[in-house]
Formats: sequence, C-alpha cells, structure tokens
Amino acid sequence: MTGPKNITGINLHYYRTQAGLSYAALSRLLRENGFIISPRRLKRIEDQVCKVYAKDLLALSRVFHTSSDSLIADAPPQPNPGGVTK
Repeated sequence: MTGPKNITGINLHYYRTQAGLSYAALSRLLRENGFIISPRRLKRIEDQVCKVYAKDLLALSRVFHTSSDSLIADAPPQPNPGGVTK
C-alpha cells in the first residue's frame, strides 16, 4: 500500500462540499471558466490517488476564490467569504 499522492484532496473535498457541488457540477464550472478537469480526475484528487499539477491548483483556487496555498495547507481550510464562481 502506498501513501497519499497529494495533500490537496482533503481541502478540495471541503471547498467542493461547502459549495454544494458534485464532481460533475464542479467540472462544468471549471470548464465555464476556461479550465478542463474531468469529474473523474476531481474524485481521484480528492481520494489522493493522483498527483496535482500547478494548473489544477490555479483552476481550483480561481473558482473557489481562495489561494493555492489554502488548497495545499495542512491546517483545516478557513471559511471562504468569496464563495464560488458561478
């Protein structure tokens, strides 16, 4: 058994569920904002079974109005007053 391949999954799960988005809805929202991340890849990121690239962090931070640092932080995510881009 191998360890987690990323540290973003836990924080992505937090932001996605706080926004009330399914994987498909988040994928659509990302696409509407010029980024392509499939629902399957989003789930794999959350499950920590794949690597996360800088472009993924950029896309997610823009959509969730947060910093890329907050997506890779060990501390629990802070409430996001900016909401999500719709």
